[in-house]
Amino acid sequence: MKRTIKSDRTISCQKYFLELAGTSILLIVAVVLLCSGMVLNPFRVAEVKREEDIKKAYQKHISYVKMTNQTLVFTRYYKMDSKGKAAYNCYMTTGFDTRYFVFIPVEGTADKDGKTIEKISNCDLVGRLCKDKRLMDTVASDYKVTTEHFIEECSVSQIIIDEAGAKRKEVLIIWIALFGLLSSYILYVLVVLFVNRGMGGKQNEKSKEQ
Repeated sequence: MKRTIKSDRTISCQKYFLELAGTSILLIVAVVLLCSGMVLNPFRVAEVKREEDIKKAYQKHISYVKMTNQTLVFTRYYKMDSKGKAAYNCYMTTGFDTRYFVFIPVEGTADKDGKTIEKISNCDLVGRLCKDKRLMDTVASDYKVTTEHFIEECSVSQIIIDEAGAKRKEVLIIWIALFGLLSSYILYVLVVLFVNRGMGGKQNEKSKEQ
């Protein structure tokens, strides 16, 4: 019976060690993915003070940028939701040599009468950096030029600043919940292993006494 109890405890410890190793690997993989820029990283936000900051952030795979005191002009373009209703208005920056398209939720771009504000001054926002080839092709087509010609001649960047699609808070909550869950489980397994080790030591002492 003593051998069976000891064997069961050994198997249980081995199981917990495997679970600890697996959970630790998952935690490491999550950290690597965040640092590599392969997934949205809500913990890192680059502050934009000049145009070069946007380009550097995109090249370094930084998902989000913070912009302050921006002047934005409405471009007459917008995105619709699944119900066919305008959900995001498309603006353009004016403070840089290169112009950037900025998508902002309709709710934050309407005046008291519900009309879209043509020019927004002193705008502060956190947006996600991405590229939207479809938008570029659409605008170029409206100007009756090629996409390459539109980008070069009109000094427009292919990088889009998408406040509407940023969803930083939602992504932040998901990552915090994930890290909290993995860390809690690792702590739980360590406590169980420590307790089992202590119980194993007491059992050995009793066996020697007998």
